[in-house]
Amino acid sequence: TTNMTGPHYNYPQIRELLRYATGLEISPEGMLEIGERNFALLRLYSGLVGYRKQHDGLPRRFHEPLPRGASAGQPIDPEELRAEIEEYYRLRGWDELGPTDERLRQLGLEDLAGRLPRQG
Repeated sequence: TTNMTGPHYNYPQIRELLRYATGLEISPEGMLEIGERNFALLRLYSGLVGYRKQHDGLPRRFHEPLPRGASAGQPIDPEELRAEIEEYYRLRGWDELGPTDERLRQLGLEDLAGRLPRQG
């Protein structure tokens, strides 16, 4: 069976398999927190190797109007996309380098706070 996330992930089944493999009972909220922590770790590493918010975006061709189809004549506005990226980072608790030290602490990753080369 599938759930509202589509046919690729069956979260109740993943939780059950995890329980069988580890003996851990993890709530749906706990699974989301694990995912958030993993994503924060990925972005922390990306920040350590030089990836910045300015690198987030789409290829230039996405900003050109399509000749046909549902989005014909409606290119993605680069300024609008940049504003959406800013909002996404704000909601995630990130700055231009990645997860803020405060966000890392909220996720229980306090031992990783201070690793990104922030000014000040």
